[in-house]
Amino acid sequence: MRRSLAALAALAALAACDQPNSTIIDVRVENPMQLLRYAATQGPVLVEVVGEPYAGQARWNPQDLVAKVFAAFQPVSNPPRQVSLDKAKAGDAGYRLVWLIDPGPGFSIDGTCAGQFPTRTTKKADQVEVRAVFCAPNKSLVAVQGQARRPKAVDDRGWDQLVRQMSRQLAGDRFQG
Repeated sequence: MRRSLAALAALAALAACDQPNSTIIDVRVENPMQLLRYAATQGPVLVEVVGEPYAGQARWNPQDLVAKVFAAFQPVSNPPRQVSLDKAKAGDAGYRLVWLIDPGPGFSIDGTCAGQFPTRTTKKADQVEVRAVFCAPNKSLVAVQGQARRPKAVDDRGWDQLVRQMSRQLAGDRFQG
């Protein structure tokens, strides 16, 4: 009986490792979605991506991440209408979502908004680690960290879920969730 319970606990722990998870690590405003909406009135919201998540033969295109971030905001009322990787096309590049994939030591929330990115770390074969920061001009608003099983394909469900979850945590309305 004890062995059965131990085996079940081990299986549950392994399954939990497969599930993407993220947590908010810093919040400096109560309603970041309101600021994201403001930024969107200025033009496309800038998304900066440093690193790449895939293992194996998947081809990385940062635009894939941008599309996932954009899709995460669509269920929200009055979501941003456009996001862009191109700083020149962004409405107000001071407002931006910065995604660091497999960041190395030295990650700093404020440093990220100042454009100081840590050198990337050696990838773990089975896990991708992500930090994302919603930046306003000269300050950070919200920071989130997460991890998931390293995706092997562009349409990996766990990766999609992690990006969606982290996007909503970055800009979610703290009053309504």
